[in-house]
Amino acid sequence: MKRYKVIQWASGNVGQHALRALIANPMYELVGLWVSSPEKAGRDAGELAGLPPTGIIGTNDADALLALDADVVSYMAGADSRPLEAVADWVRILESGKNIVTTSMAALTYPPAADPDMRRALEAACVRGGASLFNSGTDPPSLISVTVSSPFSNASLSVKYSGLWLMEVNRGTIPRFSYR
Repeated sequence: MKRYKVIQWASGNVGQHALRALIANPMYELVGLWVSSPEKAGRDAGELAGLPPTGIIGTNDADALLALDADVVSYMAGADSRPLEAVADWVRILESGKNIVTTSMAALTYPPAADPDMRRALEAACVRGGASLFNSGTDPPSLISVTVSSPFSNASLSVKYSGLWLMEVNRGTIPRFSYR
């Protein structure tokens, strides 16, 4: 069985679930962890995921992570609320030759409908880095269960959520949100 070397990008609400799945699955070797807050930098990935220590220490040094030997980046940082920053991250990651699997941007669920400039930037980065981007288009916690299948293998990463955010939009009314 081939083991895929993975960098986990983010350890928040969604990232913690992905991190636990990556650590537990022998198909993956966690080789790096990007964290956004100074409080998480320097902490072990296992600790951040509520698991025993892994020896992988969280960092906010993106250059150091991108210099690592890895097959894929599991990008679980929010993107819909910060699309320009996310696309800039993705371009850097793709140009470094690493594939990306993400749940983060609904706009890319159907790429032909996405912003043409964003799509062109990502396509060019894929070509320059010889890498790929798989986006499920669901920015959690908007679903209970998501399976993200990498575009370069038959492997999958399953993440479960304990709630579901629903947005109901009816013609002529204000959207209502509920959490179940």
